[in-house]
Amino acid sequence: MPRIFIIPILVICFSLVFYPKKTTSFGNGSPGGKTGSLGDGLESCSSCHYAGDGQNASISSNIPASGYIPGETYTINLSINQNNISKFGFEITAENQQGDKKGIFLITNSSETKTTNNNTAVTHTASGVNGINNEKNWSFDWVAPGFAASDGEVIFYSSLIAANGDGQNTGDTKHSASLTVQESTSNTNFVNKKKYLIIAQNKIFVNKKDIHQINIYDISGKLILNKNKPKLNEVISLDSYSKNIYLIKLIDKQGKILLSNKIKVN
Repeated sequence: MPRIFIIPILVICFSLVFYPKKTTSFGNGSPGGKTGSLGDGLESCSSCHYAGDGQNASISSNIPASGYIPGETYTINLSINQNNISKFGFEITAENQQGDKKGIFLITNSSETKTTNNNTAVTHTASGVNGINNEKNWSFDWVAPGFAASDGEVIFYSSLIAANGDGQNTGDTKHSASLTVQESTSNTNFVNKKKYLIIAQNKIFVNKKDIHQINIYDISGKLILNKNKPKLNEVISLDSYSKNIYLIKLIDKQGKILLSNKIKVN
């Protein structure tokens, strides 16, 4: 073979061998499934960024120490910092110990965050990567899952990137953080349920006249009863419901949730 053809072929071969496996960064958010969780197959940001490891990330929330109430909405905060870095990214999800996705993520700042992985996770947007003073914070809401005690423990998993900003997938640093929360063992949310109603023998007895609406949901979250303006001392029978755990919510005229309470039909 003439030498003039051999040199270009050698250049191509060396390029294929030594060129990085992936050449695109994800400035517009994670493609999904990169939190390092069991449900995501332990895949993290480093599968695309070839990053070294850092330890300066954290997850916090307003979920009380007593645990989350099924169906209630909480704020989740995610933070990262690294010296001499101004661009950051992330993905976060919530799962039980078996790797099943739990809860519903709600975006409260659409300019900086969005959902990914079929809405089971949250990631950054293109305009949500710029940090200040070597750090970045994001926040979003999470609706607590399940209406049965078996949901129990939920773990938030996150994988974050401190990027050097060169547009490549090398030279970045991966951080990770997790947060474990438990389901509340209390039967009431903020108030004593007897102030509003009494539950006995598969019946609900309305105990206060300022209840504007009663909603009952099954364990999948489906609304199965919507009772508007119940009367004082009105009785709502649950005898026709199948034996299971349900969630009852009491709402006032302003739309405020007065009570979020698990009930069991025997």
